[in-house]
Amino acid sequence: MNDKERLISIKTLTDQHMEEFIRCPYQFYLRQTKKGQLESYTWKQVVQRIVRQVIEHYFRFPAQARSVCSILKLIDMYWIKQPGLFESKGHYYTVLAHVSNYLVQYLLEDRQAGPPLMLFEKVKVSSKELALDLSITLQIVQGTGSSFVIKKFTLEEDEETFVPYKHIAVLFSQEAFGILPERIEIISLLSGKRRSWHPVSSDVAPALAYITVIKDLLEQPENYERAGYRSACILCPFKEGCGISAHTRVLN
Repeated sequence: MNDKERLISIKTLTDQHMEEFIRCPYQFYLRQTKKGQLESYTWKQVVQRIVRQVIEHYFRFPAQARSVCSILKLIDMYWIKQPGLFESKGHYYTVLAHVSNYLVQYLLEDRQAGPPLMLFEKVKVSSKELALDLSITLQIVQGTGSSFVIKKFTLEEDEETFVPYKHIAVLFSQEAFGILPERIEIISLLSGKRRSWHPVSSDVAPALAYITVIKDLLEQPENYERAGYRSACILCPFKEGCGISAHTRVLN
């Protein structure tokens, strides 16, 4: 892999860093070394922003106004009417249908819920063990009395991209709040699948170990290894500069 001479120094490690690195270290490296040079957005980035707008607006409604109709109206209000951004017109409508269906399904579960403790807040804490700051975007944090629940809506399907979020959510919660979440949920809006974890104190050490390894790996691009071609390569903004039909292999 070319152009890996420059080392990467991470002062603040984010959940986005870790997800990008797990998905493709090569793409992560180029995003870090060519910041400000990207002008285009992928359909996933655009739809993820729309999902955020819909959720934020939804939780501003009183309980009696939270309905199927109100959610669909929000989606129609914020949805980007640009099929050309997607792989095809059919893909555009398929994504719209899935996202609409599963947003309705899962948001209605919180029809009677009070205001979230946090809603799409990017928060940071200093970690002495890692000698850096940890930052995570908490999409939805809801109180449960003695603890809280973290929920994340994503367009990703690959299980390996969920692992870093689970670990950073555990370690961040312990460092910042002194308690672990009662539950961590990641919901895919393309398949409707919900993954849930119930962290316990014995999960903190493995989370720290995992993040330590990731930190060390991503700061040493000369050690990135090539692996098989991935579907994510199709939408990669650095596809032409990659020069190979394969990206990289990282922790499983």
